[in-house]
Amino acid sequence: MPTVFAGRITLILVVLYAAVCTIFPVAPFSLFKPLIQGPASFDSYLKPGIDMVGGTSLIYEIEVPEDFEQVAGSESLSQRVASALKRRVDPQGVLGLIWRPQGDTRLEIQLPLSQDSDAAEAFRATYQEASEALTAFEVRPAQVVRIVENFQGDEREQRLVELSSGGEARLVKFREAAAAYDELQAAQDAGLIVQIDEAEQAYTEALAELD
Repeated sequence: MPTVFAGRITLILVVLYAAVCTIFPVAPFSLFKPLIQGPASFDSYLKPGIDMVGGTSLIYEIEVPEDFEQVAGSESLSQRVASALKRRVDPQGVLGLIWRPQGDTRLEIQLPLSQDSDAAEAFRATYQEASEALTAFEVRPAQVVRIVENFQGDEREQRLVELSSGGEARLVKFREAAAAYDELQAAQDAGLIVQIDEAEQAYTEALAELD
């Protein structure tokens, strides 16, 4: 009597498929893609460590809470922190992060480079350039005060125009501060007490506008 192996083979394939799904949590049937495209396509499922692709290794010292009590036989503090971070940061285990407790209060986290690392570096460089360009146009009130109180006439105007970097709204505020300072100086030279108080108030308000 011939033996039928179809049922056994089907059962073996089902168990094998379930085991592979447990190891590689991806969409059904997509697991067969590497079998069709060849071994190279397994790269999208396997996450090599920093010893193969490079990356960063960070070691943290964990501050022990005052109310922490270590129960005999239970996980150490570093193991608890590693488990909590893994659940929050990479619960599916698809990022290739390595959580390695070292003793009771030290935790090493390894972050391998990914195919998106180059793109992240490009974004970081673009951000840095934009930040530097923005800083180049930053004007501090102290810069305006130095020009207003130490220069007069055309030289002061020229320096304020340069400091404004073409910003008309800025230049208006600079000129208002300069005019208020000139009024204060005139009141002080004339010894007019009331006018001095008013001019000081106006100059203070003009400086506040610079912020």
